[in-house]
Amino acid sequence: MELNNNFLILYSQQLDLAFQGYGIDYLAIANVLQNISPDQIERFSKAFYCYSQQSLSNYLKQRCGGKGQNLMQYCIQDRYTLWATLIKKSIKGLGTDEKMLTELLILASEEDMVLIQEKYFEIYDKEMLEDISSDFSKNAMLKFLKAWVYAMRYPKQYIIEEVELLKTTLAAKSVDQQIIIKFLTTITPEQFREINDLYLQNAKQTIKQAMIKAFTGKIQYAIVMGVEFLISGTQACAFAFSKSLKSKEQSILCITALLRDRYRSQFSQIYSQVAGKTLEEDLKIGFEDISDTIITLWN
Repeated sequence: MELNNNFLILYSQQLDLAFQGYGIDYLAIANVLQNISPDQIERFSKAFYCYSQQSLSNYLKQRCGGKGQNLMQYCIQDRYTLWATLIKKSIKGLGTDEKMLTELLILASEEDMVLIQEKYFEIYDKEMLEDISSDFSKNAMLKFLKAWVYAMRYPKQYIIEEVELLKTTLAAKSVDQQIIIKFLTTITPEQFREINDLYLQNAKQTIKQAMIKAFTGKIQYAIVMGVEFLISGTQACAFAFSKSLKSKEQSILCITALLRDRYRSQFSQIYSQVAGKTLEEDLKIGFEDISDTIITLWN
């Protein structure tokens, strides 16, 4: 929903009020940001400056600390600026944060991927995949992530043949990774769900279950997340969230900031199905100080 200037100034006032008491009311801040998508945040930042004559980013830096500050700083960035800078952050320095990079790339739709790459080039004057390639060794996961970025999805004519090929490939002692990569990066989500149902009938297990048995390590995580994404973006997001919560990782904050508006309606329910626990229960471990804030942003 497009926000008019009146609402943006009103939300600016509400945000300012959240800092006026004895302590920071993160829940009140979340209630404001819940109404502003990452695509609208640039206009909100301008409105906040108009209201307070202060930069929104500096205002929050002066008043917030710890994970709360990190979450707020992520949430006040434009979606694709944040996505591009997080990808850059995950591949620079002493070593690539492969798990974070995997999540950032797999959770992007085809439309997102185009806009992320444009923003990446605009900020860093370098093609995103060139940067990734120069930092990564040429391993199986890199090949999969590259193929995912370049995915060209189209309806397949012969569904039964796809099921049989998948079944044969995954049952082999040495799995032909190229067949799996090609399948996951050319199939449409609609047909994937259809093939998944047929695969379950024929092989007595889901494609995800078969992939978990066929792969190990980092490539397994990337491929399973790709499978989850083809089932639904919400499910892939919940899967990444649940894995990151176990190790108390910062990607929880990044995923929340990037996708909080997109999967909000079903996220808590899907999370419980994926993780076997409620989002509230899992956030109490490691994120207890801002758990209510995160839940509010997703609800």
